[in-house]
Amino acid sequence: MKKLISLVLALTLFGCGVNKPNIAPAQSKNIENIIRDTKLLGEVGRSINPKSDKLVYLIPDKHSKVGNVEIPENESYQENVLLTMVHLAENYGVKMIGTEGNLIGEIDGSGISLPESNSEKEYVLSEIFKKHAPHALEILDPEYFHTYGIEDSTLINKAMKLNDRMLSMFEKDSTQTDEFSEIYGDFLRNAQQRSNASIKNLLEEMDSKGYKSTMVPFGADHLQDMKYELVKKGVSLIEIDPEKFVQEQYGGKNEKK
Repeated sequence: MKKLISLVLALTLFGCGVNKPNIAPAQSKNIENIIRDTKLLGEVGRSINPKSDKLVYLIPDKHSKVGNVEIPENESYQENVLLTMVHLAENYGVKMIGTEGNLIGEIDGSGISLPESNSEKEYVLSEIFKKHAPHALEILDPEYFHTYGIEDSTLINKAMKLNDRMLSMFEKDSTQTDEFSEIYGDFLRNAQQRSNASIKNLLEEMDSKGYKSTMVPFGADHLQDMKYELVKKGVSLIEIDPEKFVQEQYGGKNEKK
């Protein structure tokens, strides 16, 4: 079963020993105060629209798993993303998370524990949790976070099919062909469409649930398109690099002191 696993759901995240966040009230600092702060820890860029009532924290993700392929060298990076997210939750009251991947819509993991579940979504989640994170359900508990899969299901399914076709051609050493170039072009166009659709879905869900701030850990390759789309829609954003955050907050060690 090949799945594109998002940062939050792969959760080398909450399996790395960090305690449940001490979540402040939903807006412990209002947006006006946040954007007047000096540069936030780990911040590498921002675009502030004074007329916007929304603030999106973009966090670039390097996946530790894509499909059936494990990328262990990225696990420490994802631990850095975890610490960044916990910091935003504890210090800025960010309670909504927009996630990447093929789990679409509202994600409530509070009742998910057994891989024998009849639901494919619950099966995938429970397998992830069992392998990576004994305490991972905390991030999906609606008491603490509103976790929402922001991707478009049609586009993410197309991305997985294109990815499978490219992998097959790699295995056959058929990458220097017109067919591969065409598939790769379709893959890049799909990536931009995914980014745009994800921002649309994110903002609609923020409006629906009344959230004024959210954090979005998403594949680093998508960030430029997502930033462009947010600016075009007049939404304020702050980009935080998780490695820079850990360096500034913890002196380079990806653990709480």
